[in-house]
Amino acid sequence: MKQKGFSLIELVVAIVVLEIIGLFAAPKIMHMQREARINTLEAFVGAFHATNEVVMTKAKIQGVANAPLAKLSDHDIYVRMGSLVLDDFNVANAMKIDGFNLANTGSSQTPSRIVYLGKEKSLQKIRDSECFISISRPFTAYDKQGIVSMYELKVNKFYDNC
Repeated sequence: MKQKGFSLIELVVAIVVLEIIGLFAAPKIMHMQREARINTLEAFVGAFHATNEVVMTKAKIQGVANAPLAKLSDHDIYVRMGSLVLDDFNVANAMKIDGFNLANTGSSQTPSRIVYLGKEKSLQKIRDSECFISISRPFTAYDKQGIVSMYELKVNKFYDNC
């Protein structure tokens, strides 16, 4: 008589083998996901710096690179004193990127953006996730006409729970 299907022992052995493979493969897969998230955020940092350089080159050509606030002609992109203006619309418009979310964390004197992956979240949830980058460029001095000087562009990376 021909046997159809598997015996109980064969099924138990197959399940045990799959569990052993799962014990060793799961941490590796989780580590790969973490590395992918970190590399994606690092790619954003590189793209942001490259975009800032291209935008500032255009601003220098137009003679507005060090203006307190200027719009590039033929573009809906703003620059301020040697750097791309840090607001959600301006950064997204200059970079034309998908898959990243930007959140405002600064004040009028300290423009700052958090860049993170995934769905939109509250600022507290973003910070609790510890998987984001922060881009800021604080103002350093004012006069009656407005901003006189600014600190250098600063990028902080928070990858503890990626």
